[in-house]
Amino acid sequence: MTIVGYLIYGANVKSQVTLNLPLQMVSSKIAIYTMLISPFTKYAVLLSPIATAIEDHFQQHSSKFTIAIIRTLSAISTVGVAVAFPFFEYLMAFIGALLGVAVSIIFPCICYLKISKRYRSFELELFVIIIISVGGSLVGVAELTCL
Repeated sequence: MTIVGYLIYGANVKSQVTLNLPLQMVSSKIAIYTMLISPFTKYAVLLSPIATAIEDHFQQHSSKFTIAIIRTLSAISTVGVAVAFPFFEYLMAFIGALLGVAVSIIFPCICYLKISKRYRSFELELFVIIIISVGGSLVGVAELTCL
């Protein structure tokens, strides 16, 4: 998609999609506000299992006030870590690039081979899965070198 976008729009495209949208259009404003809301909802969804695990540890004292304190402190602590460590965004980009490819391409192939036991016989399906896994690994390496 990146190559096609570059071929269509050239080098004048800005790195963030929202910076390329015309601000006078209502549809552009809707797209920008939607993209602004998305990280907040994702943050809450990703933080929820961690907060639930902490709440389960304090199972005897789980009142609504305790749950609110635990969730608030876990959110504040993650923001504190992000602010306290310099270049934290580069570390998170590295982890995201590494795990994104592994979770979306490589692990499903490995799990399918393990569950279906297709790795025992060399067939066309095994060959295709190996090619997908190797291709995913190469994409992951290419993505890591771009950071």
